[in-house]
Amino acid sequence: MTKEIIGIRCTNPKDHPTHQAWRLTFNGQVLGDSRGYAKDRALQEARQEVARDPANRELDETASYGFVPAPKATPAIDPKATPDLHAMSGEEITECLAALAWTQESAGRFFDVDRRTVLRWCNDQKPIPAAVAMLLRLLVAGDVTAAAFVRADRPADSAMIEALEQQARAAATAGNGPELKALLARLEIMMPRSGKHDRFKTLCDEIERLKPVRKAKTSKATARKPRPYHTLLSRDPGAAWVIEFGDYDREVVSDEMRDQKESAKADRRKVDFKIITTGSKQAEVDAAVRELNAAAPAAAAPEVAAPASPLTDIERQAIQGILDSEYMDGMTGQDAVEHRVWSWSANPFKNKRTFSGAISSLVQKGFVVADDNTTKANDRTMSITQKGMDAFLGRTATHVTVNHAPGQPYQIMVHYAQHPAVVWHEFEDLKWIAASVDTITAQLGVPLKDGGVK
Repeated sequence: MTKEIIGIRCTNPKDHPTHQAWRLTFNGQVLGDSRGYAKDRALQEARQEVARDPANRELDETASYGFVPAPKATPAIDPKATPDLHAMSGEEITECLAALAWTQESAGRFFDVDRRTVLRWCNDQKPIPAAVAMLLRLLVAGDVTAAAFVRADRPADSAMIEALEQQARAAATAGNGPELKALLARLEIMMPRSGKHDRFKTLCDEIERLKPVRKAKTSKATARKPRPYHTLLSRDPGAAWVIEFGDYDREVVSDEMRDQKESAKADRRKVDFKIITTGSKQAEVDAAVRELNAAAPAAAAPEVAAPASPLTDIERQAIQGILDSEYMDGMTGQDAVEHRVWSWSANPFKNKRTFSGAISSLVQKGFVVADDNTTKANDRTMSITQKGMDAFLGRTATHVTVNHAPGQPYQIMVHYAQHPAVVWHEFEDLKWIAASVDTITAQLGVPLKDGGVK
């Protein structure tokens, strides 16, 4: 009688070496045991299984990758069976995405599915459609390219893009959110790209301006009260009050104040702390701080210098967390501006509330753009604005120009007092320049020079 082969096998993707789960196999089959072990623990369990019945069981230790059953005889082919020639495992689709340098999010946009669907494909939690498997293999082999499906230089495709743009603008004006979301998903794949700043981004900015503004309720009975915002201030002896941290949740701000008091005590520094409550606008917070400093003799002293950086230590750590996100795709410096990442991937703190408070403060200052509470927590994204990157790098913008050389795209340049100028956006067509110039000059509070857009 043939002995039963006992072994172990890794049952989740290889690209998660720190979270591998090993399970027992019986003649090569994992019998659905939900318990996952470390490799050494799984091997110990396998040896115990063999020891219980050594006459009928055997341990296979011949493979280099874990322990797998010995090869079995090839079964006879059933002529009535229809083999699945296009089946693809989660491990194979993960390797295909890596070969194409695609993230799960970009693959979802290409195949018109949610990112979580791609995640389930990669984890073998959901079968991969045959068409998707075939197309992925063709893309990896180089037989076709993603750009081959839509070409903006072809009259038919160009007309399709223009028609979808008009439909998207109409949906935005009418406030039809579901239709607008579906149209933008199609246009993101179809539209031509020019670096990371493209025509699709400009269309999104235009649509944001077209969305109808909700009218405020005028009735006192139905008017919504402004949401209170709590800000932590600190003051060194003889200095002015400065902003350290802010959040809508006072408990979060109180926790931050306790942490900073302990840090100051450990460093033997005498620092005063105070929590103020104002409206949520940055101008209201600044006005309250100015009033507080005007009433304090120490704050009014002319020799006290203003803070050197508009960022607190907590806010700087939060921006660094966004830059360190795995979904930043290796981008640094200017390339990271406006590149969106998943919020849950960017938290550098142990306490989620600390990160939430820092992001709330950064959004108030215009340094970060983030989805609000209307978006599900796991689907929220955020990005660093040009203003935020300048504050992080210690740059002070002076003006904006539009440059153009023959045969080259139009460039919107941001100039600085003591740093080299950077390219904020590039466009092939002059018609996209005006709205973008208005956006960046308003964000940075600087003028447009060199004659503006002609």
